[in-house]
Amino acid sequence: MNVWSYSMQVYVPAKFSDKERVKTVYGLLKERGHSITHEWVHNKPSYPFDVDPEFTSKCVAEDFAGVLAADVFILLSNAEQSMGASGELGAAIGSFLTFKKPYIYVVGPHFNTNFCFYHPAVIRIESMDMVLKAMELLCA
Repeated sequence: MNVWSYSMQVYVPAKFSDKERVKTVYGLLKERGHSITHEWVHNKPSYPFDVDPEFTSKCVAEDFAGVLAADVFILLSNAEQSMGASGELGAAIGSFLTFKKPYIYVVGPHFNTNFCFYHPAVIRIESMDMVLKAMELLCA
């Protein structure tokens, strides 16, 4: 059920091993009428990257297209650094600096695993519930 007047396009990066957590977030967003720009959780692992460089290249292109199409970028932090999510965060920051979108959220508590979590365009936030409340205000 869409409880908001505006549907947003959302990209949700995370560590590849957090796919189930990401799927839960997809459900929360879709319940509220939002769309996911790219559901990378259905991909097979691309690491080690040089084993199938064509597949890895396809994944990177699709992930970055998802970032650039997003109104909102919600990175789910992990105690371990994520290679892919770090690159996607860089793309989101670059897009924000150029086009003023997407809104960039990093969901805690692991804020010390990436230097770029402290970029001025990034909103560090404690929970997904808090992100949903912030999105509700954006959609009002």
